[in-house]
Amino acid sequence: MDSLTSVAAFTGHHYWTIENWRGWVGCSEKGAMIYSEKFSIPIVNDDGEEENTLWMIKAFPKKHTSTGKEMLAFRLVSLNKRTPRGSFHFKTVARNFLGQETTVSKFKPLPLDAAYHWMTCIRYHTSETLVMKVKLQVVSSHNVRPPHASAPGGRASSPSPSFLFFPPARSLWSKIGSYLTKVDSYLAKIDGAVPPRYCR
Repeated sequence: MDSLTSVAAFTGHHYWTIENWRGWVGCSEKGAMIYSEKFSIPIVNDDGEEENTLWMIKAFPKKHTSTGKEMLAFRLVSLNKRTPRGSFHFKTVARNFLGQETTVSKFKPLPLDAAYHWMTCIRYHTSETLVMKVKLQVVSSHNVRPPHASAPGGRASSPSPSFLFFPPARSLWSKIGSYLTKVDSYLAKIDGAVPPRYCR
């Protein structure tokens, strides 16, 4: 039997502005955490259902283990019962004199389901106001039956009949259904298969 898997990707982003961000660097690491607002990324999950995934960003002071340098660390937090698959990356941005967004620093993509394990650290920035942007790509997959897929037993299944006209009277539908049933019964005797049901 042939199989077909459909993979879909859904993207979204969120900006978090922290004024006087350097004031948080060097604070006690224990309990010194700040959080962004919650934000959502709409997706279609593996079951084919629409879902709003929920996220937030956490920031906390961090000291480099080998150099002792003080930094501000950022971590993406999943607020979902089950963290979806995908990737994300942080970058710091600023606005030029024309109001256009420019990238100050960009960090490598990380997997969503391991976001709790990773942190992105900032030590230098161009101003006292830090704008952190996170971009997410959430992926989902589900198996679908492709057209002309092979039926059980190795036979190629026939495409479902489609009609493009105004619905006829109910009596004509009955005649069509009766005719199709007879055809299916005849084919079943030849092929040894159970005739399918037609919905009218």
